[in-house]
Amino acid sequence: MKNEKTTDAICSYMNEEHCTKEEALNHLKGMKDDAFHELVHEYLKPSQVPRCCRRLMFQHGRVTHFLLGDSVSSQLTQRERINDAMESFYSPV
Repeated sequence: MKNEKTTDAICSYMNEEHCTKEEALNHLKGMKDDAFHELVHEYLKPSQVPRCCRRLMFQHGRVTHFLLGDSVSSQLTQRERINDAMESFYSPV
């Protein structure tokens, strides 16, 4: 099954901004990367939140970023992406 949320996000942005699919993909990739950089910044700055809680959220963000990868423009389903990742973990070097 195709990732309908991704397709909807691309189509919505294209309709709102009257742009091409490539421009929409670049914008969404930029948003994803900006959000990840903000997560890194929040994790590294001093905070009253215990480090273990911040680390948990940071690790969750890293895993999500890894699994999403370039999913905005990829046709792989989330299950295929997870299977590919698990295969790379278990295959000998």
